[in-house]
Amino acid sequence: MTGLQLPACALGGLPLCNQLNGLYSGNCPHTSSYLNDINSLQRYGGQHIYTINSKMDQIVGFLVCGGINSQIGGQEGERMFDGLNHEQTFHQTHHVQLAMIREHKVIKELSFDTKYSSTT
Repeated sequence: MTGLQLPACALGGLPLCNQLNGLYSGNCPHTSSYLNDINSLQRYGGQHIYTINSKMDQIVGFLVCGGINSQIGGQEGERMFDGLNHEQTFHQTHHVQLAMIREHKVIKELSFDTKYSSTT
């Protein structure tokens, strides 16, 4: 399975698709002015940058315009899940989030991986 190819806004679910400040411009490969702005510099958001995403994220999508929508240029690591939706990715990965913040590492806990069909 390749995951959700477009963010929910492209499907009419959220009003976040537009060429000015949207998550998806509606016109691949062009991105919105907002995404161009926040992606123009690397590491302005912090010294340590990690991302957590899921191939089944129904809000921001997974692959958008040929790229993984949640990745951040210059990130140190990421944790990718196969079977979690957007809310599950946030609420069921607190231990992963805390390890990224406190220890600056991406954890790979076997019991969690098996239970939630996780990949790295």
